[in-house]
Amino acid sequence: TRAIWQAHIGTDENKQRAFRTPPQRRGTLLVAGLGSLGSVAAQQFVPWVERLVLVDPDRVELANLVRQAYSYRQLGMAKATALAQRLGDVHPGLVCKAVVASLTDDDQVAELIARYGVMAALVTTGTHADFAIARALRAAPIPHVVGRCYARARFWEGIVVDGGAGPSYEQVRRQVAAGPTPAPTPEEVAAYGAVGELVGEPATLMETGWAAMWLARLTMQMMTPTTLREGWLLARLAAGATCFVGGLVVEQGSDGAAYGVTVPGEAHAWSVEEIG
Repeated sequence: TRAIWQAHIGTDENKQRAFRTPPQRRGTLLVAGLGSLGSVAAQQFVPWVERLVLVDPDRVELANLVRQAYSYRQLGMAKATALAQRLGDVHPGLVCKAVVASLTDDDQVAELIARYGVMAALVTTGTHADFAIARALRAAPIPHVVGRCYARARFWEGIVVDGGAGPSYEQVRRQVAAGPTPAPTPEEVAAYGAVGELVGEPATLMETGWAAMWLARLTMQMMTPTTLREGWLLARLAAGATCFVGGLVVEQGSDGAAYGVTVPGEAHAWSVEEIG
């Protein structure tokens, strides 16, 4: 989201002159779902937005602290309130609106869009509510990114919808198969038992944070005027390749590497036709 380069011209004092594109705050961003993806991604938006609308129905629990953007003193607080407080304390000029609610139908989302003048959105509830939220955003039409992690955060997914252009979230999501949950590793068996039913996703900020950073980058591109977006994304959108999948591991199967990830950290984008 930033461009840095150097010019070595003229006199000695110009030889090490560095140029950096400064952040430009633009509009209001909705973040629905403030777990390991949404809360971490929200921290990346601070220099780029004028206002954040943070939505989540849950409260901060002890298990959240290992990979979510909350502190020990915020245990028991509503996640939306806690994150708004934390971002506001660090960045006094940022306007944060906390909404403690579940977004379960299109009308709720439409009302939020109208009330706050939402310009773009990141949706990371990881539930079926994603469909209702994305439908309302599409109808607005508001550019948005819907993201999630697969089992144990081995792989992540981000579906980009450029307002009313290209395929909708539902058109893409129903074509994507998340694959089977892998068998427990010896370390997981030792920690959780041999039954294969882990109490929770044993992922830390190292795994989910990589996905959150990618989702933040994609979302900020949606906040940017089309002519200023990065070339790689413009090319993908033009080709209808709006489903991004990346991974931190390489898993070989009968059909080759899972999701095409042959190097840890790699990401790919596919169109609906390519997924099918």
